[in-house]
Amino acid sequence: MGDLKVKNYIDSNVPYLKDNDLNEKVIEKFLESRFDILPVINEVYELIGYIEKKNVFQCIKNKRFFNSVDNDFSKITKVTPNTNIKEILQKIYSTVVVDEKNRFIGMLDYNRLNSEFINIIEEYDKQIDYSFVLNTILETVYDGILVVDSEGYIKFISKAYCKFLGVKEEEVIGKHVTKVIENTRMHIVAKTGIPEYAQIQKINGNYMVATRIPIMKEGKIIGVVGKVLFRNLDELEDLHNKIRGFENELREYKGNLKI
Repeated sequence: MGDLKVKNYIDSNVPYLKDNDLNEKVIEKFLESRFDILPVINEVYELIGYIEKKNVFQCIKNKRFFNSVDNDFSKITKVTPNTNIKEILQKIYSTVVVDEKNRFIGMLDYNRLNSEFINIIEEYDKQIDYSFVLNTILETVYDGILVVDSEGYIKFISKAYCKFLGVKEEEVIGKHVTKVIENTRMHIVAKTGIPEYAQIQKINGNYMVATRIPIMKEGKIIGVVGKVLFRNLDELEDLHNKIRGFENELREYKGNLKI
């Protein structure tokens, strides 16, 4: 929603009146439209007022059309094409669009905006849910996780990785990975797109085994995810010894079954 601008949702085919010209066809079009105000402009298309739909007949009856136009714009929203949509989402069918010189351009097309906004919100909610679940998973895994963008700037780092590096998350998010992690190759993988599996890397005098996988979207590299498989080679050796121990127990168990 951050980049949606009014200029993408302007309806220029809307009824409006010029000065004192009480055009019956325009009035009819306005009464049949979904809009609740009728903009009034002068000869150079400057917005000088409006009439509310509920007051149209009163204006016609009293023949005081122009004097009935409220010029303070307190009941409508007047915006320019570059206004951000999120600033006016609370308004209903009462947003007039003018240019920088207050010249009338059209009305905000709420029909189209509402339709697209609903889709955007639904998709945003899904992304929030996915992001929450993903972050929860990443924060509970034992191994360290790191994500950088296509330029090598850190976008995510797990608590386990922060602890291993001796840093705080808020200190490293947004920094280039080379400024945070010694001997890193995350930025290189972001350029080459070639994954690196089970690579030994030395950090602060300790060794770890890391895997670096490029993140692809529509054939383009948008980032890299790195996973610390073991925080040092001692852990790798410990795991190896445990596996061998299990294998020995299994062989012994099978041997007993043959007796």
